[in-house]
Amino acid sequence: MKKLKGILKIVFISLLALIISFNIYSFVSIKVLKHDLVKIFGYSYLEVISGSMEPTINVGDIIIIDTKDNDYKVNDIVTFKDVNGSFVTHKIIKETEKGFITKGDNNNTIDQDYLSKENIVGTYKFRMKY
Repeated sequence: MKKLKGILKIVFISLLALIISFNIYSFVSIKVLKHDLVKIFGYSYLEVISGSMEPTINVGDIIIIDTKDNDYKVNDIVTFKDVNGSFVTHKIIKETEKGFITKGDNNNTIDQDYLSKENIVGTYKFRMKY
């Protein structure tokens, strides 16, 4: 029983240290280094604040995006910065010479601007339900 308590204590302390380290890394990355996204091994996370991609992605979900991926094609869900500097996650519905045309699954209209490859910050990989 003592051995089990000792193991559980080590696991708890290790988990707590990992969480504290991650929070410090996130703070330094965003507040000090002024990065837009916290990247860990080429992946980043964002909280969804709009219902434009429902039911695929819901408000409050945490999405994981691959920031290393740069091979985009029709039907990929990508995260990009809009003209206001906000992150938007929508589906590529068409590729043209001018760029990609994107649309939210729950939107009636396509996004107004053509999306260039340079404005895409990552490809959606999965979500964690809120």
